[in-house]
Amino acid sequence: MHASNTRRFRLLASTFLVIAAGLGLRLAPFGLPATVTKWGGSVLWGAMVYGLVGLALPSPRRRILVTAAGIAVAVELSRLVHTPELDAFRLTLAGKLLIGRVFSPVNLVAYAAGILAAALVDRRLLGVARPTGSPASDNPAVRSVPGPGRSSAADGACSADPR
Repeated sequence: MHASNTRRFRLLASTFLVIAAGLGLRLAPFGLPATVTKWGGSVLWGAMVYGLVGLALPSPRRRILVTAAGIAVAVELSRLVHTPELDAFRLTLAGKLLIGRVFSPVNLVAYAAGILAAALVDRRLLGVARPTGSPASDNPAVRSVPGPGRSSAADGACSADPR
């Protein structure tokens, strides 16, 4: 399987897990405090948005991050708009889960936490090792692992391992 397909499959599976966790947190009677249910669900919602955007825009990760953040801000700001149809949708289960009901700037912090956590997981755990000589990340300052005949930190070059 090609490296990008492997990453996309892992991202898809992870996004399904995030959705399942979010639905479980919001709908299952676990007896958790309301703050855990509310903010945990918002963090997971942000992670879900990152996953869905990552599936639609496979790379670069920076574009995924910016697009996911833009969607989160737009959805939160949309709560300031009230029409009878939109308010009726917000009262349904789908409306509550997808767009929410009440504007809260604090939600943006929770969404950002979820988006950033998902980006970190995507970079550290879901990313597939790339062949020697290909870019190690979206950041051009990060060096790739040296292969045979290439210099490394052990050869006297000064470079820090970004991990």
